[in-house]
Amino acid sequence: MTTAAPSVQTPNVQQCLVKLSGPQEIADARTAIQQILRDIGFVVIRGTLDSDDVTREHQQLAARFDPRRDIRRSGPILDRMPNFQRLDCGDYAQVNARLSRMIARLFWNPDDLFSGLSRTLQQVRDLIVDRRIDYDQGRYTLDGHRFFEFPKLLHYPAGGGFLARHHDGYNGDGVFNIGMSVTRFGEHFREGGIYYQFRDGQPCHLDAWLLPGDVYIHDSEAVHGVHAIDPAAPLDLARMTGRVSLILSSERFAA
Repeated sequence: MTTAAPSVQTPNVQQCLVKLSGPQEIADARTAIQQILRDIGFVVIRGTLDSDDVTREHQQLAARFDPRRDIRRSGPILDRMPNFQRLDCGDYAQVNARLSRMIARLFWNPDDLFSGLSRTLQQVRDLIVDRRIDYDQGRYTLDGHRFFEFPKLLHYPAGGGFLARHHDGYNGDGVFNIGMSVTRFGEHFREGGIYYQFRDGQPCHLDAWLLPGDVYIHDSEAVHGVHAIDPAAPLDLARMTGRVSLILSSERFAA
């Protein structure tokens, strides 16, 4: 494991980077990872997921992509709901303003591209928080409430895909979201990308540092967003160009 102690000055990305090769190293580094989250607000884990594997699945996903599958509304997630591909464009009451596409990979559905990587993200997150739950295809019960794990690919298209500045707050059972970079700045897009704000308000353009397969997590108060992806380019909703990430969250069933 390699890391550095936080500074009283504005940190740099190297201080947020932890290199770990597998589950045991993650478990051993749990305290150090949690300390970085407390001190800086976000952390990047490199080496647990293979960059070539992630790139290979991304290429397959892009080759199979069909914009005709887009829906504009999915409604609340229901048990055994099929996967879906949703185009979000606007300022929504329940979420932040965005131009992005969501491709759901719910665990109770048959495996598809990025299903296996979603399970690895789940394992990484649970090791960090020492969470021990016997999931039923992503479902679980806690304090009398029913929850589900929600893996999804987020696509920010070239030509202006973005996510407004915000902080998450925790989900119903207090577990943070975890993300994985699928694309690479400078190769798949040349402007914009995910950013964080350090505790002192200084910005950090994290995408300039991320590699495919890098895992990133943040605490409930970390301010972040996605600057517009290649905003001067023509908006391309017909292909999977631009930025792609894999996100896993824990959500409470609406009913």
